[in-house]
Amino acid sequence: MTLARLWSGDIYKGVDVTIRALPKIAQVFPEVRYFVIGRGDNQPRLAKLAQDLGVSVSVVFAGFVPESELIEHYRLADAYVMPSQEGFGIAYLEGMACGIPVLSGDDDGSADPLQNGK
Repeated sequence: MTLARLWSGDIYKGVDVTIRALPKIAQVFPEVRYFVIGRGDNQPRLAKLAQDLGVSVSVVFAGFVPESELIEHYRLADAYVMPSQEGFGIAYLEGMACGIPVLSGDDDGSADPLQNGK
């Protein structure tokens, strides 16, 4: 699962990076589903990317989810993933607070809230 704005100016969130990884992930976990929560003008490009890579059945664009329902969505996920290059992201903390594993990039401050798994 990823929770992010899907605006074309926010491509640093890494949703496309995760979609590009899905073909290899699906080789090991054929039932994998990647839930993307958020909305924005970049969603059609991301959907086309998933289609071009043959993983569109694995990607679920959930759209906007009200804050009051986010905890339930986090808890449905097996992991939260956002290989972002944005710096610190609150969604990492939210995922950890909901008790799910969290994966981030390590080229920026995204890894700071994860504290190397501590």
